[in-house]
Amino acid sequence: MAQVKAVVVEVVRPEGYAVLNAEDPLVTAMAKNLKSQVVYFSMNPNSTIVQSHCQQGGMAAIYEEGYLCVRQGDLTLRIAPAKDVPITMKGMASFMIANALAACAAAYCQGVSIAQIQAALATFTASVSQTPGRMNLFDMGTYHALIDYAHNPASYEALGGFVRNWPGECIGVVGGPGDRRDEDFILLGKLSAEMFDKIIVKEDDDTRGRPRGDAADLISKGLAQAQTAGLVEFQYETILDETTAIQTALDRAVSDSLVVILPESVSRAIGLIEERMGKGE
Repeated sequence: MAQVKAVVVEVVRPEGYAVLNAEDPLVTAMAKNLKSQVVYFSMNPNSTIVQSHCQQGGMAAIYEEGYLCVRQGDLTLRIAPAKDVPITMKGMASFMIANALAACAAAYCQGVSIAQIQAALATFTASVSQTPGRMNLFDMGTYHALIDYAHNPASYEALGGFVRNWPGECIGVVGGPGDRRDEDFILLGKLSAEMFDKIIVKEDDDTRGRPRGDAADLISKGLAQAQTAGLVEFQYETILDETTAIQTALDRAVSDSLVVILPESVSRAIGLIEERMGKGE
């Protein structure tokens, strides 16, 4: 997959820049085949790859002492505190900090001013209007609901960093596309167990060739394995219909809790949330 995705950066012209994640060995390996210049981004300011790159006069975007920064050579410029950048959810979503760093790197290497980058970071939000289905957080009054189109282990792990920072109870409405491997579904179950206090396993309307209930059963198998291991405490049940699963989770939300919905249909999930907000529930 990394080789396939490398095609994107391999076609960048010599005068252009490829923005690469310094923390992923499969991504940093792409640099040797590039005609373009390279800009790295990293959550680790002490990354040996970043340090070596900058010592040779290269550019990078780094997360240092709570700040989004750009570094070129020996010069480091602070852009903004991560907690003040809306897309990072007050700094609780580390993967969003990394995304913001990549954006900073792409802008800075093209000559966009620090002031312009700051303005963009301050006004871009994970909202229905700007990023539908990507970390859309709704204030429901006494609790919050989050909609995100996480559907594979990597996205579950990234989302988990935010969910575990939430101070109250967390309820997850989880599932996955039917064209994944059996072991992928089992892993989704295990990852869900590490994230949520209560879990409702649902299934997509389009099972992508799998028998109805098969994907949910495999996720539940992963949950059962996590429960047997006894490393975390949680409750789970299966409600195959996505709409019913979402409504059930929202009905059970307690004060200060977070209901995380990982839907097949983003628009349907948003509609269910907005309907409740319209009713003042």
